[in-house]
Amino acid sequence: MIKVRNTSVRVIRKRRVRKHIISDLSANYAERFALLNGFSVEKFITDYGYDLSVHTYNADGEPEAGYIYIQLKATDRPKYLKNNLEIALTLSKKDIATWLNEILPVILILYDAENERAYWLYVQQHVKKLSNFNLNTISDNYNVRIPLANMLNAESFRSFQAFKTNILNLSSHANAHY
Repeated sequence: MIKVRNTSVRVIRKRRVRKHIISDLSANYAERFALLNGFSVEKFITDYGYDLSVHTYNADGEPEAGYIYIQLKATDRPKYLKNNLEIALTLSKKDIATWLNEILPVILILYDAENERAYWLYVQQHVKKLSNFNLNTISDNYNVRIPLANMLNAESFRSFQAFKTNILNLSSHANAHY
């Protein structure tokens, strides 16, 4: 209690809420697997559709070109679908537009805080597989399904590295005439 001119006023301060805690836990969970591969991770201070960038290194520890974008989502109550093969997640159209404009891989990671596990989706590859997807016609919120088979682990980050390498190799072959 603080006394202000002979009046007691209870000042309510800002609090660290569960949402903040599980957000940090999701970053910690993803970072650990990247670090186990010898990669480095940078956190974005401002979130405009990306939370982390992962920098990869070759077997000699030399930095590789490019990076992997990571967008984290965290929840205590993921929407496991009845088929028990997928989790549903609602995304903003603006985020999807940002991610689809990116050349390098964007990996969406959904952290299930209650069960301490996470699942991933390679955004550009996922959308490419959808035959009827049209960014101009979807609503402001769009539901995706993340396969439970895409459980996040150290091997996942080696796959993300391969996604990035494939993109860069395709790009260098396209520019080989220069």
